[in-house]
Amino acid sequence: MFKKEFLEARGKLIWGLVVFCLLAIGIPLLYPLVVSLTLAPVPSDALSAPRSGISVAMPGEILKEIERMRRDFDYYLWSQWAGKNLPQAGGVLAIILGMGAVASEYKRKTALFLLARPLSRAGILGNKFAAAIISLAVVIFVSTLVMLTAARLAGYHFAWGTQLASAVPSFAGAVLIFAATAFFSSFSPGALPAALGGFSATVCSVLTPCFLKSNTLNILFHMAGARFFQEGVFPWPFILASFVLAAVFYFLALLVFSRREAL
Repeated sequence: MFKKEFLEARGKLIWGLVVFCLLAIGIPLLYPLVVSLTLAPVPSDALSAPRSGISVAMPGEILKEIERMRRDFDYYLWSQWAGKNLPQAGGVLAIILGMGAVASEYKRKTALFLLARPLSRAGILGNKFAAAIISLAVVIFVSTLVMLTAARLAGYHFAWGTQLASAVPSFAGAVLIFAATAFFSSFSPGALPAALGGFSATVCSVLTPCFLKSNTLNILFHMAGARFFQEGVFPWPFILASFVLAAVFYFLALLVFSRREAL
C-alpha cells in the first residue's frame, strides 16, 4: 500500500525536485548581481539588527538587507533560501500533496476499490501521510544540498551545518500544512476545495501579526528560523509543536474518513 501511495506521489515529487533545485541553484548564481549593486553607505551597527524572517520591509530596511547580503554570503544564503523561498515553496508543495489525500479517491471513484483492500482506514491514511512526508523531506533537503553544493563549487564559503539545519523548521512547518490540508481533504468533495482550506488556514496564520502584534502564530515566520540563524537557538518548540499538531490533524482526518461512505 505504501508503494502505491509513493508511486502516486512520484510525479509531484519529481516536479517538486526540479522546481526547488532550479530555485536553489539560482541563489548562489545570482550573488554576483547582489554584490555589484551600488547603494548608499549603511552604518555597520545597523546591519547587525536581527531580521525577523518573512516580513514586509520598508525601503530603508531593504537597503540594509541588501548591504548585509553583500558583506555576508552566509546571511545571503539563509535570507534567500531558508529565510524566504524555502518556507513559501514548501508550503505550496505541502498543499499540493495534501489536497488530494482523500478527496481525490472519491473524485476519481476509486474509494470503493481502495477500501475493499485488506487494510484498515487508519493504515490507508497512514500510508498516504508517510508517502507525502517522505516526499517533502526529499524535496526540501535534497534541494538545500544542491544549493549548498552549487555555492561551494562557485567558490563561496559558508557554514554548511547551519545552512542545512535551517531547512529543518521549513520541513516541520510543511508537514503541518500538509496535515491540515489532508484534514480538509478528508471531507471535501474534491481536491480544489481541500487546497483552498489548507491555503486559507495558512494565510490566516500568516496574517495573525496584523491583529496580535506578534509572530507567535505566524507559521512562515517560524519556518524561516530567524532566531536560529541570528542567535543559534534551535526552534525545538516549533518543531515539536508542528509534529504534534500534524498528528492531531491525522487523527481528525481519520475520524472523518472512518465515517465517510465509500461511494
